[in-house]
Formats: sequence, structure tokens, C-alpha cells
Amino acid sequence: MQHRPGQEKAVAGYIMDEARTIRIDAVTGTVVLQGVRSTFDRNLAIIQQDDMFIAARAISSWFPVNITTDKAQQIVTLAPREKLPLQQLLERKARSLELKKASLDDDPSFTDITPPIVCWRHPLWISPPPSIFPAAISAMSSTGNP
Repeated sequence: MQHRPGQEKAVAGYIMDEARTIRIDAVTGTVVLQGVRSTFDRNLAIIQQDDMFIAARAISSWFPVNITTDKAQQIVTLAPREKLPLQQLLERKARSLELKKASLDDDPSFTDITPPIVCWRHPLWISPPPSIFPAAISAMSSTGNP
């Protein structure tokens, strides 16, 4: 939500998706949700200098979240009515981990065959063969350097 201090007593933004726009004007008591204008009781909003405070029941009616307050214990509980982006991200990560676990290595329909151990090694040359480095060999033999 964006608020322009000192200019107007309204906030504007979007809810979880840029297509779900909202604009709240506490002075006129209007809210515009996705282009649909409605009014609310202006007593549900308090404006102090550049801050705006709105009652939880009004916020719950506009946003997909249930807000309950316990004033005695000073606890506010938020319960989303639809999956929040963070919840969607965590579910995608959990599904990704499940897919990684269910790989072909764990498939019981494939028999486990251990290949015979074969040691591969490169041939050991004391000097490079003449067919590979003929210029280097002729240069070494003419200078006498190894």
C-alpha cells in the first residue's frame, strides 16, 4: 500500500496480485476494490498526522484474511482465507523435494547391477613419441637439451 503523506488521506495498492487493486480514502469513507467503489463507516478509520488506522473488521472485509484481536492479551491473529504467496512458495518447494526423492534410482522395477571394476590408466611415456612432436624432438636433438 502506498500513502502520500500530507497530500491526501488515502492509500492505494494491490492485494497479493497487481490485478487486485485497492484504494482506501478515510476522509470520504470510500474503498475501491478492483474498480468497484463502495463506502464504509468513517468511524472505522482514524487519521493521525500522516498515519491511517482502520478497524480490523473493515480490513477483514476487504482483504482475504480473518483478523481476530484479544485486547486483554494484546494478541492479533491473522488467518488467510486463501493461500498467501508465501504458502504457495512453500508448497512448491515441498513438491519439488518429493519429485527429487522419487527418482529412477529408487525405482524397485530396475535391478541393481554392479559393473565389474576396470582400472583405466594412461600409458607411461618417458619421452613423447616422435609421431606426435617431430619438431620438438628435432629441436631437442639439435640443441642437446632434454
